[in-house]
Amino acid sequence: MTPGVLLMAHGTPERLDDVGEYLGFVMQKRKPTPGFIEEVRERYRQIGGKSPLTDITRRQARDLQDWLGIPVFVGMRHWWPFIQDAVAE
Repeated sequence: MTPGVLLMAHGTPERLDDVGEYLGFVMQKRKPTPGFIEEVRERYRQIGGKSPLTDITRRQARDLQDWLGIPVFVGMRHWWPFIQDAVAE
């Protein structure tokens, strides 16, 4: 077995159209209302349509992999790629 690193983050939707599905993952005990989904979608719209979190995490993974010389995988708690998918890789 080859050693590797799993770099994890909370996760964030990639597009405005993903906000409702993303909130469904985050709010598992109570379904988000259409009004709340639109409110959060507007917040993402105000920052350019998506959070920089995923891009930053992927960049960190590439840099860490270059530095360590071993595979670094990215897994998100509430969005793709999910942690369990990264572990399976």
